[in-house]
Amino acid sequence: MTNIRVAESEIVKQAQARQEPKWLLDLREQAFQNIQVLPLPNPDKINIENWNFAIQSVSADESIEIPTDLKALWENDDHNVLVLYKDQIVYQKTENILEQSGVIFTSLFDGLRNHEALIQSHLLQRAIKSDTNKLTALHTACLNTGAFVYIPKDVVIQTPLHIVFLQKGNEAFHNHVLFVADTNSQVSYVETTFSIEETEEPVSATLCSEIFVNNGAKVTYGVIDSLAKSVTAYVNRQAHVERDGHFDCAHGAFGDSQAIFETSTHLFGEASKANTRTVTIGRGKQKQNFTVQTIHYGKHSEGFILNHGVGMDESITTFNGIGKIEFAAVKADAQQSSKMLMLSKAARGDANPILLIEEHDVMAGHAASVGKIDELQMYYLMSRGLPREEAERLIIHGFLAPVVAEIPIEKVRDLLVRMIEGKVSR
Repeated sequence: MTNIRVAESEIVKQAQARQEPKWLLDLREQAFQNIQVLPLPNPDKINIENWNFAIQSVSADESIEIPTDLKALWENDDHNVLVLYKDQIVYQKTENILEQSGVIFTSLFDGLRNHEALIQSHLLQRAIKSDTNKLTALHTACLNTGAFVYIPKDVVIQTPLHIVFLQKGNEAFHNHVLFVADTNSQVSYVETTFSIEETEEPVSATLCSEIFVNNGAKVTYGVIDSLAKSVTAYVNRQAHVERDGHFDCAHGAFGDSQAIFETSTHLFGEASKANTRTVTIGRGKQKQNFTVQTIHYGKHSEGFILNHGVGMDESITTFNGIGKIEFAAVKADAQQSSKMLMLSKAARGDANPILLIEEHDVMAGHAASVGKIDELQMYYLMSRGLPREEAERLIIHGFLAPVVAEIPIEKVRDLLVRMIEGKVSR
C-alpha cells in the first residue's frame, strides 16, 4: 500500500484554530509520524493492502444542506438530539433535566474546551490507542469531528440521547465518540452516521468509539452506520465494562462503503454483562469484514454475540465472532451466534466462530451458518398468496429483526426498516 498522504500543516492549523490543548496536539504530532511506520490492521479472510485510505481532503466549506427526510429523524420529537457536522453543532435539542443532572452531551471539541480534565483521562489513553496500527494513527492525526457524553454517578436518564453525524461529499471523515457512564447510572443512547452529497471521488473515513460502563451502570447503545459507496471506512468501537455493569449494543451497518469493523467489549468487572448484536446487508461489489469480540476478565461475567448478515449481488461479508475467557475469569459465560443469508450465487459470506478459553470452570458455546433462504418458509408464505419477492423481503426483515427491535428510538427504528427495504429492493 502506498503511504497515506495527509495535509498535516492544514490539519494542525485547524487544530490550533480550535485552541486544542497541547497534550492533544502532541498526540496528533506523534500520530503523524506513526502513520508511515505502523502496520495496517490484519482482519481475517480479507486483504486491505490496496484499500484506499490515502486521500485526506480538507475542505474550507463549512456549510451543509441537510435533506428534509433526514431532518425528520429529530424534528418534532421528544428525545434529546445533537446533530454534528465536522466540529459544528448544527442542531441541538435537550431536556432541562440533563443540565440539572450534570449530564454532558456535546461535541468533542466543545467538551475539550469545557471539560478537558475529564476527557484527557479517557481519550485515546485506555480503550483505543493511537499507536495500535496505521489506521488508529490516521484517526488520531486527522480527528475532525466527534462527541462527548458523560452520565454522572447515580443519574438515570429516561429519554434516549441521539447523536447524528454527517459526512459530506469527498471530505475525509474522522469521528471519535467518548462515552462515559459513571457508577450506577442508566441511559439509552443512539448514534447514527450518514453520508450526504455523495461523490464519485474516493473518501477516507475512520470511526472510533471509546465506551466506559462503570460499576453498576446500565447502557443501551444503538448504532447505525450508513456511509456512501465512495467511502473506505475503518470502524473501531471499544467498550470497557466494570463490576455489575451492563452493556447492551445493537449495530446496524447499512451503508454502501467498503469497511472493516472492529467491535470489542472487555468485561473487566465481576458479574459484568454484554449483549452485542450486529446486522448488515451487503450488495453490489461491497466488501465488509466484522470482528466482534467479547473478552472476559471478571468472574461470573456474561457475554453474548449475535451477528446476522444478508449477502446480495457480488458482495463479500465476513463475521469473525470471538469469545475469549481469560485465566481466573471463573464462572464466565461466553456465547455467540453468527448467520449469513445468501441471496445470490455470486455473493460470498463467512461466519467464523472462535472460542479462546484460558480457564476451566466456565461455559462457552457457538453457532454459525451460511445458507440460502429456507424454501419451506418461502413455500409457506407463497401458499398464503404472497409473491416470491414479497415473501423474500418478509423473511429478510424477520432475519434482521433481533437488532432492529433493540434500537430505543422509534423514528430511528423506522428509518432502519426503510434502509433495509431500500437495500433489498434495489
